[in-house]
Amino acid sequence: ESEWFEWYERHGMVTHVGGIHMAQLLMAERMAKEIGDDVFANQCREWFEEGSELLEKHLWAGNNYLFFKDLENAKESNLVMSSQLDGDWAAKLHGLPGVVPANRAKEALDTIWKTCVVGCGLVGFADPKTGPLPTEYGTFPPELNIVGMTYLYHGEREIGMEIIRRNMDNMVLKQRHPWDLPNLIRCDTGERTFGTA
Repeated sequence: ESEWFEWYERHGMVTHVGGIHMAQLLMAERMAKEIGDDVFANQCREWFEEGSELLEKHLWAGNNYLFFKDLENAKESNLVMSSQLDGDWAAKLHGLPGVVPANRAKEALDTIWKTCVVGCGLVGFADPKTGPLPTEYGTFPPELNIVGMTYLYHGEREIGMEIIRRNMDNMVLKQRHPWDLPNLIRCDTGERTFGTA
């Protein structure tokens, strides 16, 4: 169940985790095809398609993906996670198609920009009704660059570059961390709260 967003409670199906695993399946499928292992390549494709169906059926919330949904215990979180498309980024970084439909990615990215934007880039999580949660969680600066690149892969150059610019401006110029980059920051002040990258 654990992943790199370990500081937030989550249960059941988690969009971020699922997207990363789907990207892994695309990579494994390509490797299997390269070595002629059609059986494993087909298995990876089957798992990918099953994951995609579950993601779209249970986690799509109309304009972005839910943070998590636990069908067995009737729990879900509708928080807007700014990094919800990391799996899409990972796949595209490896020269593969994205893991979510392009129209869904566009809608999710529009929602992320509308709900998560703050002075230092993007918050890790936002309430879909009230907006950014700047101090409850903050954000991972390394992750902001990944989200910025996700926008770039989807043709949103200005937004992607602005997220990265805000992130680097806060870390390097405002907080004076050019070499010991923070791992987690507050999104109200931009100050480091935990570790270094």
